[in-house]
Amino acid sequence: MTTIESPPTLFTLVPSGLFGPLASPNRAHYWGLLCRLFDEFFGPDAPMPPSVGFLRRDITSAIERYLLTDDPWDADEGGAPDAPLGVRAQAIYERFRIAGWLRQERVGAREMVSMTHVVSQLLTTLVDFCERGPAFLGAKVRSIELQLQQVLDGKAGADMLDEAADQARHLLSYVSAISVQVRDLMPELSRAETTAQFARQLFERYVGELFVGDYAELHNADHPLARRTSILNMVHEIEHSATRDRMLAWYLERVPGCDPGRAQARLQRSLRRLHEIDRIDEYLGRLDDDIRQANRRALAFLDYRLRAPDQL
Repeated sequence: MTTIESPPTLFTLVPSGLFGPLASPNRAHYWGLLCRLFDEFFGPDAPMPPSVGFLRRDITSAIERYLLTDDPWDADEGGAPDAPLGVRAQAIYERFRIAGWLRQERVGAREMVSMTHVVSQLLTTLVDFCERGPAFLGAKVRSIELQLQQVLDGKAGADMLDEAADQARHLLSYVSAISVQVRDLMPELSRAETTAQFARQLFERYVGELFVGDYAELHNADHPLARRTSILNMVHEIEHSATRDRMLAWYLERVPGCDPGRAQARLQRSLRRLHEIDRIDEYLGRLDDDIRQANRRALAFLDYRLRAPDQL
């Protein structure tokens, strides 16, 4: 019988109002401000922040600078867009603080501002999602294989097994999502006003952004996807050897309360996700069908636009 896992909790980890600014009429402005604050103060590319955080006036002054180049805003939450710059910066700061993006603490007579680790991690994930380009599936498969080999060789613990399992899950999710993107893209492209615009968008977005970077090589015998049999064999060996007991002991030492049931469930989850990589051919087959259909529609549309009289 398949065990139905309960949905992962979200709002026990992040503040319940966190997405409020990103769901408002000014969501694009708020997102831009968050990214700039993250880059300058809280992100991995920013200088090492003070242990107690930044002075509140440093953050509000930065928001004022951003507002000088990011206008106009719509009236939002009762705030007038023509209010003085300092007042608007303070209002935006309070919106971020109340939503949970920023944390304010009093240190002596000063108000210090920081960003919690969970919120910073979420913002990093969102930024990475926006910047993601074509994936190279071969590198992901090689990474999974190497990680499992380290587990079998006794050079890594179950944390490496978890990482390989997460990568396998993300790999399948990514390939599945590309099919949806390809199907959704064609109606959008067909609204192009000129043939040149359609062709430019087709090659810039359809080929440049959505395709798997090594798509043309996926079905070659030398491609790492052909190594999925080796991966599945290693997963089988982990399940039916002393390595399983070693992984279970690793989990048991680290799960809350040293609960054997939780340790067993954690191990089974990772192994189940790794077994799912056997479905990669199914996902790639559907992607191939979607791409062939999109190619036929694109060629037919280009042929029509090039042959049709200008008045049509």
